[in-house]
Amino acid sequence: MKGSSFFIWFLVGAALPGIGIFAALLYRYEQDDPLRQCPECGNVVPISDQVCMRCGADLNFPEAASRAGNPL
Repeated sequence: MKGSSFFIWFLVGAALPGIGIFAALLYRYEQDDPLRQCPECGNVVPISDQVCMRCGADLNFPEAASRAGNPL
């Protein structure tokens, strides 16, 4: 997963067994983020992306975010 390190979570889990395991289970997964479509190429990207990774178009934050995880 982008932005997380197995080694760091392993150390937290080893140092604080109860708290580390609980924190790892509640960690936010990016797969649950709402999605939207790029207006230029139609690529589906997370709502937090500012640039489309396929075509490089600048993406403005949408007025209404999709709450069900479906693209706008």
